[in-house]
Amino acid sequence: MIFGLFFVFVYSNPSPKRAIFIPSKPSGPYAHFQSFNDGEWSAKYVKSKEPEYNGQWAVEKLKVTPNDEFLFTKTANAKYALSTKFKSPLKLYNSTLAIQFEAYSSFPYKCGGAYLRVYNADIDPTKINSKTPYLISFGPDFCDPVNRVHFSFFHKNKKTGNLIEHSLKTLPTLKNDKSSHLYTLVIRPDNSFEILIDAMSYIHGSLLDEFIFTPPVNPPKEIIDKNDKKPADWDENQMVFDKNAKKPDDWDENEPEFISDPKRLKPPEGWLENEPEMIPNPSATRPVGWDEEFFGKWEAPLIDNPKCKVGCGVYVPPSVKNPKFKGRWIPPRIKNPEYKGKWTPRKIPNPEYYNDVDVHRFEPVGGIGFHVTTKIGMIGINNILVSKNELTLHKFNKHTFFLKMKHQSLENNGKMLTKKLVVDQSEPVQLAQTSKPATRSETGFEKAEQKKSNEVITLLSSSWTNLSATSKIIVLLLVVLVGAVQVVALVKVCVTLFGESKEDEEEEEEEEEEVVVVRRKHHKIRETTVTEY
Repeated sequence: MIFGLFFVFVYSNPSPKRAIFIPSKPSGPYAHFQSFNDGEWSAKYVKSKEPEYNGQWAVEKLKVTPNDEFLFTKTANAKYALSTKFKSPLKLYNSTLAIQFEAYSSFPYKCGGAYLRVYNADIDPTKINSKTPYLISFGPDFCDPVNRVHFSFFHKNKKTGNLIEHSLKTLPTLKNDKSSHLYTLVIRPDNSFEILIDAMSYIHGSLLDEFIFTPPVNPPKEIIDKNDKKPADWDENQMVFDKNAKKPDDWDENEPEFISDPKRLKPPEGWLENEPEMIPNPSATRPVGWDEEFFGKWEAPLIDNPKCKVGCGVYVPPSVKNPKFKGRWIPPRIKNPEYKGKWTPRKIPNPEYYNDVDVHRFEPVGGIGFHVTTKIGMIGINNILVSKNELTLHKFNKHTFFLKMKHQSLENNGKMLTKKLVVDQSEPVQLAQTSKPATRSETGFEKAEQKKSNEVITLLSSSWTNLSATSKIIVLLLVVLVGAVQVVALVKVCVTLFGESKEDEEEEEEEEEEVVVVRRKHHKIRETTVTEY
């Protein structure tokens, strides 16, 4: 009853007063970070002045996180180019490169894409165009019903010196919805890479894997000799006709495949060979006003001859399969004694071969930029993060995106949000849940019970913090009142128990112990201290 009254007051408050604050910046080391919660971004990010990029940008808020602003595209059927140049190039010698950003696509929309491109130190943000060379391109295509995440990188051929683009063959996909999503790319010093979507790993492997990227980074060790030719006597036919086989004497190739049915050579009884199958309709009359000079001579429409129930006209017997038919005789096939297999040209050492194991050593990164295309609908970006430390990304995601993702899921499913999410403009605060250290090993059942208890405590704590001061006082008064009623009832039970006969003392003691246990459990829940997180 106490819990029922408690939840009635909790959920009778439709507008929560408290908020969960999320940090506005990463707490760990990073090379570049940009959100769009203030006006500083416009001084760092520059629009390309190339005429093909005519799209207009605008900062807008998302419903689920009122203070978390995204940079949105506002022009339909347009291209966008926005980039920033770092104060000093980011060197990646034997270092990890981790880049990520949030993207949101509004409904309805057709196809569009948002690609984060990594540039070298020669970047000029005002002159960015579709032909500007870049080191890495990464981001999603928003096309109903799925998103496909693209990843490609340029690498210099050690033999020719040419820059070659290597693209991911199999693209990660995720279903379109009304939530923002987090796209992360990590490239490590061992040439491994990993793509994460919403902080979950979707694909990982090696930049050197020829089955993952096309074309492969390293050329093959051997190539086909174009000058090699198949010998004239090379026989690739596995089976040949038996030259020694002869056609049987009784094999008649002139017999037709079908013949007239010998049992139905004569027409059936009632067949009228002299009657037409169609006759003029005797009931038809010429329409009034029929002009023969204009329409021609009027003729009655034809109908089926009622006399032809069995059949009329020339009788043709039906055909049946000829039992004597054998067709053209073909000699049987046997294994070719001269068969040598399928011929393939020989392979020779590739003069262009090299083994590059330093693919991860990209040129120093001079800046990053976004290339966006839209048809219908807006695409928003936010929280752009570049770092050489993976842990920085994981910590930031834990205290920002995970909270937003949970609230977005609740809102999209039509559930009530118990708290608002607000971006904290102060220093980042680590959000954590305090837990009591275990003093002994716990069984699976005890762990399950403890988990349920923790969930109840967390729910009570979250609900309590959403109450106004007046509501809290009312709830406390109700708890005290109901608790007093329970104490009076317990006293009455004890008096009754002491008045019973001694024969029922054992049963009465058991009942009393059960009552005490219930009170202690209830008392424990009421006095538990919960840390908000």
